[in-house]
Amino acid sequence: MEKKKTKSRMEMTHVDWITVYGMGSEKRGAELLKILRDKIGVKPNEKTYAGFGGGWFFEQFIDRGFRLSTNDEGSAKVELQGLYWTGAVSNPFEEFLKTAAKIRTIEHMNWKLTRVDVATDIFGLGLADAFPNPKSKRYKWGFAFNYHEHQTKTRIGEMLFTGFTIQKQRWSLTVYDKRVEITEGNPHPIKQSYFETLAEKDEPITRVELRVKSAEALVAVQGALTGVCKESEFCGAILKQWGDYHRIKTKGDHDEARFRQLFREIKPTTFERVKKEKIERLYDDFKEIKIRDMARDFIRYGINENQTADDVARIFQEQMDWLKENGELTKSSELPPSQKPKGDRSGSP
Repeated sequence: MEKKKTKSRMEMTHVDWITVYGMGSEKRGAELLKILRDKIGVKPNEKTYAGFGGGWFFEQFIDRGFRLSTNDEGSAKVELQGLYWTGAVSNPFEEFLKTAAKIRTIEHMNWKLTRVDVATDIFGLGLADAFPNPKSKRYKWGFAFNYHEHQTKTRIGEMLFTGFTIQKQRWSLTVYDKRVEITEGNPHPIKQSYFETLAEKDEPITRVELRVKSAEALVAVQGALTGVCKESEFCGAILKQWGDYHRIKTKGDHDEARFRQLFREIKPTTFERVKKEKIERLYDDFKEIKIRDMARDFIRYGINENQTADDVARIFQEQMDWLKENGELTKSSELPPSQKPKGDRSGSP
């Protein structure tokens, strides 16, 4: 008797974390925290705990999965965590847009996205079948990364291998067995109920989670703080942006099928991408972004898209001009010395 095959299904990709960072307030510390709390409209009887650490005043809302933080420099953070997006809040993305609109009314504060996690939960497929394994020699990874094992802590304190994380400084991609985390770990009851409602009994669940902190990647969705968009478009813009520059291919030089489905086949159209000129100093908090990092991205783009060296050079020059116009590059002396090759292109002296 043949074993019945389990048909996998991919639930709608959703946001799993958002951090909104604001700065420039004339109010400070605890006073700013109270203003932020009032703007969002926290209920008097909500279960919270508050404290101070690392220079930040904070308040954690336990059963809604969000955290407010402020400091004495007039900066603030609103962190909408995993629980917020998995059952603790009804219509969480709509609530995020409402929250963004409310905090923007605080005087003299400029807000920007500094972290977004986009998660896709795949039901019916185990870890080995859901996504390519970085240790496999069957695929060509068109980008460098660091590899780490992902482990889940059980209720009795044991650490179980449940997947892997590949990462660089400004992004990480984690693929792991969500079923183990739900059944063997210690999740919040709301989150556990959320997944048990979606999944069949004992059905495998694999989580594919992309975390981006780079201002360059988040520029595609920064407009969510000032306008209305759909969650699917918001997620799609981030996944597509990452997938354009981080390709996983077969030995035949084709996009690997599971990677293509998650990152390349999506076509966000209804979310209007904000022009860079309209974003005020988006790189202020990301001083680690250097010219050499941009160069690597453009070279990688050129290779992936079969662009000529002249095309890549033109695009790079346009970006350099934009940086100069917007004050990101102010002095030629700050740039590294030119490494022009000696002689002409034909190789003659």
